[in-house]
Amino acid sequence: VQQGIEAILASWERHITMAEEEARHLVSSAPRDGKQRRRRWWAPSPSRVGPTGTAAAQATPAALAQTAVPPAAGVEPAPAQPATVPGAEVAACVLGPLDLTVAGHRVLRWNSLKARTVFQYLVVQIGRPVRREVLMELMWPDHSVGSARNNLNAALYSLRNTLDQQGTRVPYILYKDGCYLPNPELMWWIDRTEFLSTLQHAEAARRGGQPRQAVSGYLRAVRLYRGPLFEDDRDGDWYLPEQR
Repeated sequence: VQQGIEAILASWERHITMAEEEARHLVSSAPRDGKQRRRRWWAPSPSRVGPTGTAAAQATPAALAQTAVPPAAGVEPAPAQPATVPGAEVAACVLGPLDLTVAGHRVLRWNSLKARTVFQYLVVQIGRPVRREVLMELMWPDHSVGSARNNLNAALYSLRNTLDQQGTRVPYILYKDGCYLPNPELMWWIDRTEFLSTLQHAEAARRGGQPRQAVSGYLRAVRLYRGPLFEDDRDGDWYLPEQR
């Protein structure tokens, strides 16, 4: 599976370069015969990539990193890493291994894996309050209601300690009307949210006949995508549909 993913990424690198050249051509020149030319844009289907089908399948992540496509003229630069996102009280990269920065300090250690799971679920659902019963059923489906509630309270206590120890007294996780939610008064920067928003704008630009803006958006989305959602979480499976 990993080799197949690496083959797809290697193919993307080649086709991103082709896309940049095509976008420049579409914007800067017109066909001599006055007719609209059509190009077919493609990427290999994951189902057609074998474990040893091409040389690209043998590429390592380090080799792929060395062949990263430089930003084209007029293309937005890659987004800042969590530690340098301006104005963000909480910045989380969840595409790939979880990388969390709170109040300018990177969280390097979690005292509770359940606390981390609660945080991940709230981040994916950001903007929508999550009922307590949903979290209880998600993580302790075989426990009694009382046991699940106690475990959730312990996980929330650990989560708040992890976030609050970064030097601020502002509550990061709120509880209201039986629901938990990230504090909407704070600025949260989530790479998944940026990724989805960037794709939406790129699609709108493509449908609107703006190839330069569309390519710029797609390239930024590629740079935002560090890897599968919660790549380093080996214990959960609730996020797998969203990961796919």
